[in-house]
Formats: sequence, C-alpha cells, structure tokens
Amino acid sequence: MKYTVEKLLPNDLKPDMILAHNLVIDNVKLLVAGAKLTQTMINKIISLQPFMDVYIYKALEKGALNIKPAEVYDKESYKYANLSEGRRVKAQELEKSIDNFSREMKGVFKSISIDEKIDVEDVRKYSKTIIEEFGEYDYDILIKNLLFDKGVDEYLYRHSINVSILSTMIGKWMGIDGRDLLLLTYSALLHDVGKTLIDSQILNKPSALTKKEYDEIKKHCEYGYKIVKNTKFLDPSVAMGILMHHERIDGSGYPLGIKGEKIHKFAKIIAVADEFDAMTSNKVYSSKKSPFLCLEELQSVAWNKLDGGVCAAFLKHLTTIYMGEYVRLNNGKVGKIIKLDMFNISRPLINIDEEFIDLKTRSDLYIEELL
Repeated sequence: MKYTVEKLLPNDLKPDMILAHNLVIDNVKLLVAGAKLTQTMINKIISLQPFMDVYIYKALEKGALNIKPAEVYDKESYKYANLSEGRRVKAQELEKSIDNFSREMKGVFKSISIDEKIDVEDVRKYSKTIIEEFGEYDYDILIKNLLFDKGVDEYLYRHSINVSILSTMIGKWMGIDGRDLLLLTYSALLHDVGKTLIDSQILNKPSALTKKEYDEIKKHCEYGYKIVKNTKFLDPSVAMGILMHHERIDGSGYPLGIKGEKIHKFAKIIAVADEFDAMTSNKVYSSKKSPFLCLEELQSVAWNKLDGGVCAAFLKHLTTIYMGEYVRLNNGKVGKIIKLDMFNISRPLINIDEEFIDLKTRSDLYIEELL
C-alpha cells in the first residue's frame, strides 16, 4: 500500500487516522508516530492546541493503510526480543534493581539537600553495587535498561545512576580498574549532587531559562564540588570530576573554562556519559532523541568539545551492542539492525519483513525509536 504524509489541523482529524510524526505539546511527547487516533485523543488535542499541525498518513490508493498502529507494537515484546530466555529473565531483574536503586538515590539526594552532607558509606555501597552487581550483566542488557523511558519527575536521580553506570562501563573499556574505577564511579554518581541546592522551580522549569536562571544552573558544578570537598574520606579526584564535568576540550565549558589536558580524566569520561544520557532522556524542557542521532552528535563534537579517546571507546562499543536490536522507523514499521556504519551511525542496514533496507539510500526513512 502506497501512502503519503498529510498535515491537518486538530478539528480535521478523524478516528482511526494514524499519526506520521510524534505529537509533542509544550515539549511533552503525548503520542508516538504510528498511534491510531481515537475520538478521545482528538478531543484532547483540540483542547490543548487547536491550531497546531498534526501529521497523519494518507493512503494513495483505496484500501486500509498497511501501517501497524503503535499500540500493536507491544514494547515489552520487542524490548528483550533478541535475548535468550535466561538473559531475558536477567534483564527484567536488572530493570527492577535499577528502579529500586533510583528510589534509594532519591532519598540520598533529599538528605543532602537538607544538611549538605554526604554519607560516605552510602556512596561506597552504591558504587560497589554499580561495579560488582550491575557489572555482572552483559553490556547490551545494561544499555537497554538505561535507555528505557524515565519519568520526568525522577530525572535527576535516574540520570545520576545512568551516568555512573555509563561512566563505569567507559572506564572499563579504557582500561581503568581497581581503586581508580571505584573513584570514577563515586564521582559520576555524585556529578549532579550540586543540583540539590538549586531552586526546584528553576531546575524543573519547562520553558526557556533566563540568563540569570541559566547562570544559577551552571553553579551546580561548584556547589557539588564544595559539598564533596568538605566530605571526609573522599579522595580529591572525586571532587575534581564533579567540578569539571561540564568543561570542554576547546575551553568553551564551565565553570573554569579550561582546556585539554587541564581537565581531569574523570570529568572527561563523565562528560560523555552525561551528554549521552541527557540526550536520550525525556526532561521537563525537551523530549529524548533517538540514541543513534545522539551517537552521531557525540561523534560530531568529539574532536573539539569532548575527549576524542573517550568518545572513540564509547562509540566503538555501543555500535557493537546495537547490532541485532529492533528499531521503529518513522513509517511505523519495525526492523532489526543488521549492520552499523561507524561513519553514518543513524542510518544502518536493517531487515524488515525479510527485506533488507539500507537507510543510507533511503532519505524518506529514519529511525525514530530503539525498541
């Protein structure tokens, strides 16, 4: 069935129409491409944004559109589709563990916001969990869990966990081990602890920040550094990683504006993990991006903003991990990644219904979501 994409106003929508693009209102993704509209959905869209453009699929010949609605794609069935039964069970266990871990971290951060003190035993315990317990899982299972949808309200806590797991993985790939790996994990877990001292109304503001508000947000590096520096029995390298994780190789970062080798090695690793997780997460002020587009963005800034060696290690391993994963395209169809090109990460060779499609040759198609 051939089809095209048509732009309509909400009042022109009809039940059973299928969305061609994600429906985003006030930076919140309400419906995903491929969703079949109901009258209730249409009424909601009209009440929220009566004059917005809504993109739907339109058949070019008689008959029903040959596009599965997004609801048919039970994400749970694709989430672990390429795993054996035993590994699927492990992945589900990990998902629960990370959710519980996130709730515990919320308590830790709330406590720090009250008295600006860190319980070193908590940091040691959680860091050992990341290295030892989570480290037992295969990297593809870990990465998949990190990319699951995270509640906007829980972003700070889940983001801290994700960045610490990603940083630990990168550290291992770069040959860091022993005490240094533990200290790196400490630093990554606490990299945003300074945000506990920032007004939540600024931190969770859904609209654009004023210059004054943005300047206050940027102070979280210094706030976190001071909290950790004043904590006994934490190595100074932990505080340095926190202070410098927004510094950039070309000197365009903050708070010090330093360049290259002056930036602590922990901060260089945390910077890559932080950027990737932020881009692949839903936040109050932006929706997440496809992890493939995120990898391309990292690749494009690797040589003048982020550390090239850290990015190279990260990109090399993640492209290997994504092989065999299922993705949903902008036309609603689901395919399996067969081959990834390091120089064109977002446009791999995929298999859909036993047909091989090279996205490098199909400008009309792109990956919307990793399933």
